[in-house]
Amino acid sequence: MRPFLRLVARFGRDESGVFAIMFGLMAVVLIAMGGAVVDYVRLEQTRNRAQIALDAAALALHHEIFEDATEATIKKLAGALVVERVGDSAVFANVDVAHIDLEKGSLYLEAEMKMPTLFVGLVGVNELGARIVSESTRRRSELEVVMVLDNSGSMEDYFQGLDQFRMTNLVNAAQNAVSILYGDDAAQAQKNVKIGIVPFTQFVNVGTANANKPWLNRSGTNAIMRDNFDNDGNPATSFIDSFDRIALFDQLSGTYSWGGCVEARQSPYDTNDTAPTTPETKFVPLFAPDEPDAQGFGNNYLSDTGGTCTAAATCTAVTTYNSCNSWRQTCSGEISTKYSFKAANGTVTNNLTACPQMAGEPWVAQRSEINFSARTKTTPQVLGRAMQERICKYDGGVVTKASRTQATGPNADCPIHPVVPLTLTKQTVVDAIEAMRPLDEDSNQPEGGTNIAQGAVWGLHALTSGEPLTEAAQPSPYLQKVMILMTDGDNFHRPSDNMNGSAFFPAYGYPYNNTRMNAGRLGTPGQTEVELMDEMNRRTLATCAAAKAEPNNIQIYTIGLYSTNETTIQMLKDCSSGSGYYYPATATNLSAVFQSIAQRLQALRVSQ
Repeated sequence: MRPFLRLVARFGRDESGVFAIMFGLMAVVLIAMGGAVVDYVRLEQTRNRAQIALDAAALALHHEIFEDATEATIKKLAGALVVERVGDSAVFANVDVAHIDLEKGSLYLEAEMKMPTLFVGLVGVNELGARIVSESTRRRSELEVVMVLDNSGSMEDYFQGLDQFRMTNLVNAAQNAVSILYGDDAAQAQKNVKIGIVPFTQFVNVGTANANKPWLNRSGTNAIMRDNFDNDGNPATSFIDSFDRIALFDQLSGTYSWGGCVEARQSPYDTNDTAPTTPETKFVPLFAPDEPDAQGFGNNYLSDTGGTCTAAATCTAVTTYNSCNSWRQTCSGEISTKYSFKAANGTVTNNLTACPQMAGEPWVAQRSEINFSARTKTTPQVLGRAMQERICKYDGGVVTKASRTQATGPNADCPIHPVVPLTLTKQTVVDAIEAMRPLDEDSNQPEGGTNIAQGAVWGLHALTSGEPLTEAAQPSPYLQKVMILMTDGDNFHRPSDNMNGSAFFPAYGYPYNNTRMNAGRLGTPGQTEVELMDEMNRRTLATCAAAKAEPNNIQIYTIGLYSTNETTIQMLKDCSSGSGYYYPATATNLSAVFQSIAQRLQALRVSQ
């Protein structure tokens, strides 16, 4: 037994085979640990692919949240996209959380993924998994754009014989911008671009189809409605009868109708979007009054004694001269002047030294006739304002020298092209712009004065959701409203030394009207053209400020075509939304300017 015991003892002391035994025991663990690195690398690679796929799904499906898609629908669509993009049938992927936040404009997705293992399965771990999340936040990329386009006489293609083709180039430029803004069919399928057009001269044509809208004042219950009209022949007394200007068109002899234009509202409503719900805030249809049949008045289209008017008081001045020159049509060496007064009842009083005062009303001299053989000049005179304001002359009166496209008549200076409210229909906008294209040197050429303020305020009306134009959406974080204001001239209001204080009837009424009951209109008799322009500029800037302020938050781009007046240029810059929003232009680069603005807006629509 001793040798055996020594053998057992030596065996117990022998360590030469221990490593092999330990290696055998640890081999399985080492192989599993080494394989785990491979499995976890595969897991990370697969998780990255799944994350990319989930991010892509969040971006691709983001627009659906604005199209009333449910969270269940989003989960189903997102899950299919993730499985497709991972591209491994052995990988399990499931989008199990979708959350929509319209206030933030966000879409939140959360998914679970699992994959089979190759090595760690040896120790009982048959699959590995991970949770992945993705969130896309983006404002709804919608645009409402109104182009406010100058249609005044200086936009004529042959303006001052320069052959600059201003209006033709404007038509081409605006149509190009419309094509860019509306984009492809996919963009329109999302219904995210609306465009409107506001042509302007001295006035804006709101469209004859709106004649019976409640925001038009047809009852005569505000002071502006009765301006320049009277029924008793005495302007010193107030005209208080109910009065419908559009109905007055129907009283004229022949076929004549309201052209669709309205006057500027009384300040401060002419520079903001106050709802037209009261007599003072409603819009007054344009009816430019017939001015006296006398020299110094441009809008004379009816006989002062026409219609149902009875005879008016007249006064005739007969001046005797020492000599008269028939070739020059002049007389010199005044000897004396005698007046002959004829009352409305026909009674005549001769040899007066002056025309009698008629309630302080000015006498207006009509065209003189020279009697060379007698060396006298006869000048008939009438009570100017009484002859201008008598409403009886419109009842059956015969309109002469009047057209909606000319500077005279009750629709004087009203542009023939009406406002096009915001619309999703591209062709409607394209056709409206095309209608402005001059047909030849004389046909469909623009004409009339320039009132940038009225163009701007109707651009504001078009971009707000309340009356008078209701096509715009309410302001929201997902909607950008834009006004593109283009003009080639200065705000224009020509003064005159006649009794009205103006050479034509402007959107604000005559300066004379501002001295009576309607303080808050514009101008006073005796102001210079520069002073009147400065006041119109101030009102333009007030309108732009109202448009840019909350909640409207309208971006304004301004374009000065051939603008050289530094005051107007600065006004357009101040009217715009800041540096980079004012564009000087010529006829040759006008299309490039519109294209640049449209591309900026297109990028805004796609990226935000």
